[in-house]
Amino acid sequence: MCGLAPVSAGQATAVVPDVRTDLRHIACRPTGRSAIVVPLLDGKEVLGVLAVDSDDIDAFAAEDQALLGTVASHLVAKFRRNTTKSLPHEESRSG
Repeated sequence: MCGLAPVSAGQATAVVPDVRTDLRHIACRPTGRSAIVVPLLDGKEVLGVLAVDSDDIDAFAAEDQALLGTVASHLVAKFRRNTTKSLPHEESRSG
């Protein structure tokens, strides 16, 4: 898994301007120089992380963080919808 260990443990979004200087960062690619890591949270449960990296140093701005936060919210909502639906074969067994 690439990203930041603290983020996957449920902390807030992290923007890393230079991944070579942050010992918490787990590299996705050897050429990556900056990263943004957004936790996918369902309440307090961490479903995963959305990690995006760039070959440029300090590539991510506040707008990127806001956009990826919105994407993360949509991913969590989609996951929640998909996991709460009953499958047709399950309904026939219970009825």
